[in-house]
Amino acid sequence: MVEKETYQNSDNLAEPKKRHSSRPVTAIKNKIKQIIENPYRFKPLSLTMKNKWRVHIYKSFVLVYVIDEKEKIIELLDYDHHDNIYET
Repeated sequence: MVEKETYQNSDNLAEPKKRHSSRPVTAIKNKIKQIIENPYRFKPLSLTMKNKWRVHIYKSFVLVYVIDEKEKIIELLDYDHHDNIYET
């Protein structure tokens, strides 16, 4: 379990625009809780995103994070549509 969490590049993690409901925010918060409980539960990435992990939210969106085992920190790096998240 991780004791604290930090946010880097959190622009995409901000509240949704007014045209969206609060449903995505709730889903993101629930996934973050699951990540904190067990950060290794979700899929590790490879190639250019090695040492990063991902979790899908509503099938089409992806939350990417890294685990700093030494500092016991999870950094949330990005949240975006699946088509955009893996662009290099």
